[in-house]
Amino acid sequence: MSILVLTPDSEAARSLCTALARSGQAASWEISPDRATARLREKPPLVLVADTSIGAHPTVVSELKSGAPWARVFLIGEQPAASNDDFPVVPKPFDASELAQVLVREGELAELDRSRHALRERLEGLTLLVDECFEAIIGLSADGIVLSWNPGAASLYGYSAEEIIGRSIELLDIEPERTFAQLAEGERRVAEVRRRHKSGREIRVLLSVSRVQRAAKDGIHLAEVSLDITERRELERSLEHAERLAAIGRIAAGMAHEINNPLAVIGASAAYVGEIATRLGDADLLAAASDIEVAVERIGSFVRHICGFARRERPHMADAPVSTALDIPPRMGRPRPKDRPVQVRVALSFINT
Repeated sequence: MSILVLTPDSEAARSLCTALARSGQAASWEISPDRATARLREKPPLVLVADTSIGAHPTVVSELKSGAPWARVFLIGEQPAASNDDFPVVPKPFDASELAQVLVREGELAELDRSRHALRERLEGLTLLVDECFEAIIGLSADGIVLSWNPGAASLYGYSAEEIIGRSIELLDIEPERTFAQLAEGERRVAEVRRRHKSGREIRVLLSVSRVQRAAKDGIHLAEVSLDITERRELERSLEHAERLAAIGRIAAGMAHEINNPLAVIGASAAYVGEIATRLGDADLLAAASDIEVAVERIGSFVRHICGFARRERPHMADAPVSTALDIPPRMGRPRPKDRPVQVRVALSFINT
């Protein structure tokens, strides 16, 4: 306990400090208001005894109460002419022993007030921390009834505190028979679970449930903290998809190399066969060589398409004659019906509009 005496009366100060020492309490004595202010700023006393003969004593008292509202103030001397504070005034001369007993008792009360003030500030700080926390922090009863609901929970799940308090937490769970029963067992459990937003959409949360060691008066037995990881999981799936595309690109590059080499040989051979067929005047052989060249071009186009997809190239459109597109399929399929024997004829008719 600390008691500060501010008075120019050395006799009154010594007698009071001596009486306090006999009561087992240490007291300090100051004459100067400035020195007293410096001391209380360094360490606020539980009790201040200020002499009203010091004109600046209201300033010292105000300084003390602004930093230590729990502190007690006693005035000694005459009643101040104008005072807005209801501080007790002890006239001089006073009984030092009697006043010391009063100061000791008031100091004990001030100590209790200081403890309550510290607890209240801590509670306000924790409440502010919970309210400003991004994560959802929920207080639950032993059977899963929601008893407290912070703004983070309202933001995550879409329900206001008025809508959810008093209802079961299983309202949020997609598989309620599994989630709460499993997590409520033991001291602390952490799991990734699927839950449902008020709008009906599914969200994934990283959920931890802890038992409150000392059950609060409001019945809170479990504390639940949940963090939305829906976007994180979607990003991970996107990365996995990108990795698969990259793997396809590597495979496509290898395929292109392995296909293009023999394809070049086939194309060169088809051109050579076409030259021979032209010299011999063999129309069927020339058509067969042309079909081979068409097939080589189709395979090459397919390989280029796969490589372009792996490199995420933009597709481009190009003009192509309709007659060519209609002529290729019968030519490619002509050998099979010819073996049966079946004749295939294509009649092209174009209408100008």
